Amino acid sequence: MVACLLVPQALSYSSLTRLPPAYGLYTALVPTLVYGMLGTSRHLSMGPEALISVLIGTLVKGQLKHLYAA
Repeated sequence: MVACLLVPQALSYSSLTRLPPAYGLYTALVPTLVYGMLGTSRHLSMGPEALISVLIGTLVKGQLKHLYAA
């Protein structure tokens, strides 16, 4: 059930930040696996959110500017 919601959400958020779809899938998979192993709350929802996508997009954009400016 969770994958049915996370995969389209992750793909759409990666397209919002103009990143490859694989990065969106990483944001869905990695936090869920880490929290599954280390987390204690059964009611917490893990996965990509709009804020995370905007922050990552801004970070990548800034890094690319520094990379290509040199």
